[in-house]
Amino acid sequence: MSEFSFTDHSHRRFNPLTQSWVLCSPHRAKRPWLGQTEESATDKRPTFDPKCYLCPGNTRATGTRNEQYTSTYVFTNDYAAVHENQPMCTHEDIEQVAGSSANDLFRVESVCGTCKVVCFSPRHDLTLPELCIREIIQVVCAWQQVYTELSANPEIKYVQLFENKGAAMGCSNPHPHGQAWALSHVPSEPAQEISSFRAYRQTHGACLLCSYVAAELVNSKTESTNRIIVQNDSFMVVVPFWAVWPFETMIVAKQHTQSISDLSDAMARDLASAMRELTIRYDNLFECSFPYSMGLHQAPTATHEDGVCCHLHLHFYPPLLRSAEVRKFLVGFEMMAEPQRDLTAEQAAARLRALTMTGISAAEDANTTAFNERALELKETGPDTFMSVDLWQPSGNRGVFGGQVIGQALSAAGKTINGPFRCNSVHCYFLAAGTNTEMITYKVRRVRQGTSYCSRHVVAKQLGRVIFMAMASFQRPEPSVLSHQYEMPQVPPPESLISREAYMRAQRARLNNGLVDEAKIAEYGALPVESRAVPMPKDKRGLPINAIWLRAKGDMSSLGHVHHQCMLAYASDFALLSTSLRPFEMDAHKRYKLSMLVSLDHTVWFHEPFRADEWLLYVMESPRAASGRGLAVGRIYSRDGVLVASTAQEGVARGTDSEPDGRTLEFRNSVAKL
Repeated sequence: MSEFSFTDHSHRRFNPLTQSWVLCSPHRAKRPWLGQTEESATDKRPTFDPKCYLCPGNTRATGTRNEQYTSTYVFTNDYAAVHENQPMCTHEDIEQVAGSSANDLFRVESVCGTCKVVCFSPRHDLTLPELCIREIIQVVCAWQQVYTELSANPEIKYVQLFENKGAAMGCSNPHPHGQAWALSHVPSEPAQEISSFRAYRQTHGACLLCSYVAAELVNSKTESTNRIIVQNDSFMVVVPFWAVWPFETMIVAKQHTQSISDLSDAMARDLASAMRELTIRYDNLFECSFPYSMGLHQAPTATHEDGVCCHLHLHFYPPLLRSAEVRKFLVGFEMMAEPQRDLTAEQAAARLRALTMTGISAAEDANTTAFNERALELKETGPDTFMSVDLWQPSGNRGVFGGQVIGQALSAAGKTINGPFRCNSVHCYFLAAGTNTEMITYKVRRVRQGTSYCSRHVVAKQLGRVIFMAMASFQRPEPSVLSHQYEMPQVPPPESLISREAYMRAQRARLNNGLVDEAKIAEYGALPVESRAVPMPKDKRGLPINAIWLRAKGDMSSLGHVHHQCMLAYASDFALLSTSLRPFEMDAHKRYKLSMLVSLDHTVWFHEPFRADEWLLYVMESPRAASGRGLAVGRIYSRDGVLVASTAQEGVARGTDSEPDGRTLEFRNSVAKL
C-alpha cells in the first residue's frame, strides 16, 4: 500500500476553537467544474455617488443626512437587527408560539442591543486593500472607539465588529464599510470559542492562541508545515490548520491581547499593515476585488468577566475557490454532516505567500517606502494634466493638507520637465479649501523653456473651481564662486528626542483641552514623514521660534531628485505657520484661543541636493503676526550643516481674547532665533 500523502489522501482536521472537525479531500481539486459561476466585480465606481446612502452629505433612506465626513464615519444603523429598548419575553408570550406545553424544547430569549455602521472612507470607489496605511489605522481607531463606547453600557454583553465585502457575501452597498452589533448576550460562535479558551487554560495553564502562535512560528521554518503568509512585530497572518473556506485566514495577535482596545499605537499600525497585506494578496490571487466576510473575535466587551482568557484575532472567510467566477458552497454534506474542503491549508498558504504586493489593488507596497503611500502619486489624464490619487484632510481641518497639494503640484510640474533641470523654487497660493471626497486636477502650463531656467505654472481645480495656483522655477545646475549661508544652530540630535506621537501625547496630558485624542495621534503617526520636536531653551520659550527634525519614512534611495524635492515640499508645511502663534500660547488654560489658522501662500527655495529620507533640521521663526495674519520663515539643513532649502509662509491667523479690555498683546523682538 502506498504511503499516506496529505496532498492526495482524505483526512480530518480538528478545530480547537470550535471543537469541530473539517474533512479535507485534496484530490478533489483535480475534478472538472461545470457548476455555477459568479460575475467578477470589475465595475469602476465614482469617488462620490449622489445616490449612495453612505457617501458624505447624502440623505439616507430614513431622511437622515450624513455628515460631510473626511475620514471614518460611524452612525447608528437605520435598520438595526436588534432594538435598544423592548419588553422582556414572558412565559405567557412564549405560549403564543410554543403552545401551553412550553418546556425546554421551546426556549426563547428577548434580545436587546444596537447596531452601528462604520464607514471606512468618504471615497465610494475604494475598498479596504486600496486604502493606505494611514486610512486603515483610522478604521482601527474607529473600531477601538466603537468597542469601548458600546462596552460602557452595562446592558451590552457582546460587541461584534465585522465587514462583508462584495455582492457575493450579501453586501448591499459597495461603499467601503463595516458594522458593529452590540447585543445583550454572547452569541453561539464566540461563546464556543470562549468555552474552548477556558478549557484549554484549565488543562494546559496557557492561552490556546498564544500556544498556537508559538507552534506556527516553529512550523514556519519548514516549507511543508508553513501556514504563515506574512507577519510583523505584533500580528501573524496565517491559514489556520483547520481552515474550512478555500483561502480562509486568521490575523492573530502574537502576544496575549484581550481586545482591540488594548492595542498600542504601534500595534494598531501593525494590525492595519497586516490587514492591508492580506487583502491586497486576496485581490491579486484571482485579479479581482476579492469578496469575504471578516470579523473580530476578542473579549465580549472591554469589562467582560471572560475577557482575561480571550485572545484577539480576526477571521477572514472568502468564498472563491478556483477563480474569480467559481466559489465554494457549504451545502449537502457540509450542511448535514461536517465542513469539507478540497485545498489543504498548506497549499492555500503557499499560494497566498507567493503573491506579490503589486497588481490590481495597489501599485505600491506599503512596507517598502512611505513615499508609496500615494501621498504624492498622480495619474496622467491628458496633455500636461494630472489627477491626485490620495488626499489627506486632517481631522478637524476645514480642508485637505496644504503640504500635500504643494507636493503634488510640484510633482505635476516636474513631469513636464526634460533634461537635467532641478527645481530651485516653487511659489504657491491657496485660494480655497479642498476636500478629500473628490480628487484634484492639476493643469500645467509651460510658461518658459530656457537654456538655464524654465518655468511652469500649475492650476489646481476641484469640483470645477480653482483652489490653488503655483509657479515653479527649474534651473540647470551650474557652479558658482559666490556662496554663503546661515550657520546651522546647535541642537540635540534626533535620536535623543521623542517622536511626534509621544510629543502630542505629552501635550494632551499637559493641556487637557480635548483637542488631541488617540485617533488624531495615530493619524499623524501614520503620515509618510516622521518628525521630532527640538525642545526650546528656557530663555527662548515664548518666542516665535521653533525647530523640528524631520525625514520621510522608508528608503527613497532609488527615487530621483524630484521625488525628494516633492516630499520636502510636502513636509515643509508642518509647524511653519503655527510658529507665529507660539508667543500667545493658545490653549485651554490661557487667555488667547486660536479660532483660525489657514495658509494664504507658501514658498520653498531649494538650494542644494539632499535626501528627504535622511534627518533634516527645520528651523523656523516668525518676524510678524498682526492684522489677522501670521508670517513665518524657515531654514532646512542637512545633518552635516548644509542649508538645503528655505521657506516662507503667510496665513490667516485669528484668535479670540477671553478677557477683552481693548489692549492688544504685542511682542517686539529685535532678534528671535535659536
